[in-house]
Amino acid sequence: RSRWEVFLNSLYLNLRLFIVIFVAGFYKFTIPITLFSVGFEGFTSGFTTASFIKAFGPKGLLFGLSGMISSLIFIVNLIIFSAWSMNFSVNNGKTDRFFKKNYLILSVICFTIFCVASLSDGYITTTFMGFIVNKL
Repeated sequence: RSRWEVFLNSLYLNLRLFIVIFVAGFYKFTIPITLFSVGFEGFTSGFTTASFIKAFGPKGLLFGLSGMISSLIFIVNLIIFSAWSMNFSVNNGKTDRFFKKNYLILSVICFTIFCVASLSDGYITTTFMGFIVNKL
């Protein structure tokens, strides 16, 4: 797959999750959605790295770490955005203009970081993985 395809696929998946959490922030069912999203992303990232280590040993650890740059950017941003979305949902900030404005501003910032994580996944991670695969 080309780097452009990896970038577009990552962008699609990241933004789909962003939209779900953003929209859920306006309703009371935000907490289970965000907890499931964060837990699932952490589980899949950890399980994938553990599988690489189990299958390839130390070389698998190096291969798994090469893909962690974009995952770290994405997961940290996901946790921050999820916590803010839950806070917005629970505190009934929907009627307070200042709180709603802050939610939208933080959402735009997190949206931008999600895009940066996708860019990192498409170009930086694929470069590192290609370099490591050639060395293995």
